[in-house]
Amino acid sequence: VAMAEAMTQNATVQSWSIDLQYTQAGDEAGLAIADAIRHSRTLQRCSIDLGFAQAGDETGTAMAQAIRWNTTLLSYSIALSSSSTQVGSKTGLAMAEAIMRNTTLCFCSIDLRHTRVDDETGVSMAEAIKQNAVLQSCSIDLRCTAVGDETGVAIAEAVKQNTTLQSCSVNLQYTLLSDVAGMAMAEAIRRNSTLRCCRIDLNSTPVGDETGLAMAGALKQNRTLRSCSIDFGF
Repeated sequence: VAMAEAMTQNATVQSWSIDLQYTQAGDEAGLAIADAIRHSRTLQRCSIDLGFAQAGDETGTAMAQAIRWNTTLLSYSIALSSSSTQVGSKTGLAMAEAIMRNTTLCFCSIDLRHTRVDDETGVSMAEAIKQNAVLQSCSIDLRCTAVGDETGVAIAEAVKQNTTLQSCSVNLQYTLLSDVAGMAMAEAIRRNSTLRCCRIDLNSTPVGDETGLAMAGALKQNRTLRSCSIDFGF
């Protein structure tokens, strides 16, 4: 809390990174940090790691509001991964809305692994990526959540239609995705003409040979990718 207060008073810092993972930091600290980010007029790069701390949806939604209303941030990374049930769809939906509305972010990384988010959040995140016209790099970690094909297909559609993204990383390990989503993602890679770097992690999902063959065909036809990593491993 004291650190957040210091940041609120500071008028020169442009980059701020704070790691509170595996600590007792809860919503009091989370809300203070979010308030500092929201009202900063100099911050351009910010990385906050509250993974496996004690923060919940109250912090998550406040962080989302900070992203939405800050007008100087170019790069933002937030980790709210949790082994408990404190972070859920309220946070996910708020984060999606923030990404959709923000007009300055070029890079955004959101880690919601091991949380209670589901397809409602996943589809909203995808819609935000599809509609955002300034994002150049985006990383979303939804591993070990309840998302499934609905999310996978929506993300594929977002990647297919977005014309500003140059780098995209989606981690969907240990989710319910099947070949339906896998083939949709392959089609997105085939059609997208702006991505330079793509990473898709489908480790320990029900995807099979259909997805693998579709991915191979997509990579054969894509002419813009410079780096591509697709993980099907178990």
